[in-house]
Amino acid sequence: MSVCGEIAEHYIPLGFRYAPSGPRLTRKPSGSEFTHRLSFYSSHYNVAGEPVVVDVYAGVSSTRFKKWQADNPLGGLNPEPDDMVISGNLGNLQTDPQFLKWDVPASGEDRATAVADIIAHIDRIGLPFFTAFDDPAGVAAHIEATGAWPCKTTLTNQARILLYLTGSTESVTSMVRHFLDANQLWDAYSEAVHALADGTAQGNAWPVQAARIASQIGVELGAGDRRAER
Repeated sequence: MSVCGEIAEHYIPLGFRYAPSGPRLTRKPSGSEFTHRLSFYSSHYNVAGEPVVVDVYAGVSSTRFKKWQADNPLGGLNPEPDDMVISGNLGNLQTDPQFLKWDVPASGEDRATAVADIIAHIDRIGLPFFTAFDDPAGVAAHIEATGAWPCKTTLTNQARILLYLTGSTESVTSMVRHFLDANQLWDAYSEAVHALADGTAQGNAWPVQAARIASQIGVELGAGDRRAER
């Protein structure tokens, strides 16, 4: 049996469905708009009897979110809207993000140990990540109160998700201000605003993302404005 197949056997009793062609596991809790997804990426072809390097991504998707992006002001920042709300390598779902992968031997006790360790990390990191989205209002409140995101992602994606969860541009504005303050990026942000206005803004650096977000939701916020509020 493949590594992913072995892992899947542990989660099928928890309501997940396994698609070997993915390979991935998916589950949609009753009454929730969000689908939980565990996606497996590996070296070679992940076939029985061959050693592989495996990493696991946990994601939350919503068909409603995909439709919403077409009508909201921040949806335009995503050229190809899809149903994935947020997704990341298991290691990037931790408080101290670090990419996780496992070298899984072809057979023997070391293989069993590696598979057990992958399952343990999914149980410890992935499942609580899914559970949090069973209460989307709680996720949004936590983000607004702490600035802590459940996954390492771009500022643009953070803004899009927060707007979807709260329906409030004020929440997005507060989050962007908090980010610029915490990272001392107000001067760079002001430069990005001017560059965006004259059509010379390039790339996807944090200040440029912040400037595009502010433009999309109709907020004029420069370093001088923010300093005046202090």
